[in-house]
Amino acid sequence: MVRGALIDGRTTSPSLRTTMKNPTDFLGREIRPGDLIVYPWRRKSAMGLNKMGVTQVMPDSVGGYSNTGRPVKITNLKNVVVVERPQIEPEN
Repeated sequence: MVRGALIDGRTTSPSLRTTMKNPTDFLGREIRPGDLIVYPWRRKSAMGLNKMGVTQVMPDSVGGYSNTGRPVKITNLKNVVVVERPQIEPEN
């Protein structure tokens, strides 16, 4: 039997027989495509925050484009915070 992830997010591995869920941010909120998230960066002694629009969500990482338009993949999700969800217009 081949072990791995199935199309619907379940797995064939007996130790991993739970459904895969979208990752969560530092505050426990689910990260979804379309969300605006903030993540920290560090270069030598300089530190700051970058914004990113999420376009792709995997169980262990999120991908998207930073505020400068560069493609970004974040794997350290414990430092990410969702700051804005997409606005949905109510249908009348």
